[in-house]
Amino acid sequence: MFLLNLLALKRIAERPLTVALSVIGVASGVALAVSVATLLSSLRQSIDEVASLDPAAQLEITARSPVGFSETLTSEASKDPDVVSAEPVLRQPALINGQQAIILGRVDVETTIAGTAFFPTASEAGLSIATADGSVAVEVIAAEGPIAEVNAGRVVVMPLAMAQELTGRAGVIDSIAVQVNAGTEDEVTARLNRDLGPAIFVAPADAVSGYALDQIEQVQQPVILMAGIALVAGAAMVFNTIQASARQRSRELAVLRAIGATKRQISFGLVLETVLLGLLGSALGLAGGVWLARFVVGLLPAVVSTAAGTEVSFFFDPGVIGLALAAGLGTA
Repeated sequence: MFLLNLLALKRIAERPLTVALSVIGVASGVALAVSVATLLSSLRQSIDEVASLDPAAQLEITARSPVGFSETLTSEASKDPDVVSAEPVLRQPALINGQQAIILGRVDVETTIAGTAFFPTASEAGLSIATADGSVAVEVIAAEGPIAEVNAGRVVVMPLAMAQELTGRAGVIDSIAVQVNAGTEDEVTARLNRDLGPAIFVAPADAVSGYALDQIEQVQQPVILMAGIALVAGAAMVFNTIQASARQRSRELAVLRAIGATKRQISFGLVLETVLLGLLGSALGLAGGVWLARFVVGLLPAVVSTAAGTEVSFFFDPGVIGLALAAGLGTA
């Protein structure tokens, strides 16, 4: 049995060009599938990090224009009988230590904290924040938990009043995170949309992030179709490779049968060739797909980051390893 396996592997080495074409065919389909899965997981992970800031909020109040709205609307929203809490939030881009970052102003924050991008080694540091009146030095401490990774770690969370002062938006906020009684989301949404006026938009807390996912999913279907076509082509190449191998080895296989090798043993050698091609295609496709996803994440349009409320960071989901093996071996 061991001798038969060695003969099968020897035949693969004798046809490097044919084998390479088969592996590339499988790998191209695997790479496209892995890149789409990794891109979506990166976007979801980035959105989940932002959502973790207000895990209990079911609704979000935002302005229909980018200029924000008066923080006095927080008390107006709190008057609804089914509103449990309403927390104002200021979210503004800023140049911090020479990096494009996000300032988050919140009323429930007392100490200014910063994300991992500003703490490569130290546990605390002073940051330089660019304002309309020049650079301002702000003492911060390192954030902990999911908030430390928001916007790829380029985030500074501070008291709302301080954030409004630094960004020149006194009395202005960008959103209100609203927690309501269970089962009243639709009724509260309708009442707040009516009471707060046409310039304000009230929607489920995940509605904005859902839009960001929609932007990615618009290209998901054509890429999956391309991946399917590539996998079918790879399957055809693998079939032709193994068929050619069987034909070339017809005399060799006949001799093996004559000296006592069973059909199962001979078939196992051909299957071993197929599995090896699938494994090589899976490995190459996994590496290529992860690289492609990382490259695409860096090229995502601004509309996706704006909709997500954060910069989309690359995230490797170990589950894509299983996807790559399933796609490559399944095709082979």
